[in-house]
Amino acid sequence: AALGLATPDAGIALSRRRLDAVLLEAAIAAGAEFRAPLRVFEACERPAGREAVRLVARDESGRELDLRAPWVIGADGLRSVVARRVTGIRRGARDRLAVVGRYRPEAGDGRDGSVLDRGTGELRLSAAGCLGAAPIEDGLWTVGVVVARRRAPELSTDPFGFFRAVIDGY
Repeated sequence: AALGLATPDAGIALSRRRLDAVLLEAAIAAGAEFRAPLRVFEACERPAGREAVRLVARDESGRELDLRAPWVIGADGLRSVVARRVTGIRRGARDRLAVVGRYRPEAGDGRDGSVLDRGTGELRLSAAGCLGAAPIEDGLWTVGVVVARRRAPELSTDPFGFFRAVIDGY
């Protein structure tokens, strides 16, 4: 609000599996054609004034398909080929490292007034990175931390200890 931006009072968090299912169901209900499994290896920027994006994909048998679509959902990850090729947007240098895990609180965990007590998600930012925690479904929480990439050796020697130490730092 200090920057004149609206901040939501609430949000939801879903596992990637649940989010993908919800998005797929909504897209099909809206008239989308679902084809799987396909691997897109080329996506072309939408030419000015054109109605469709061109995708080149391969099916399971290796057959190449030339596809056109008015809308494309690039759900192919952080370094998305679809997003990069269709929009021309490139991600910056990889100077940060994200570590994400799933957690199921046991009885007595987090019963000290922490975020687990409230049952609501939280995002904490610092000069060193950030921590995000949110309940997803079935009693699970998703917990993620972002740190400087130079800390990767610490992560590789003791992944669970590293994750716990970063979380405890917040």
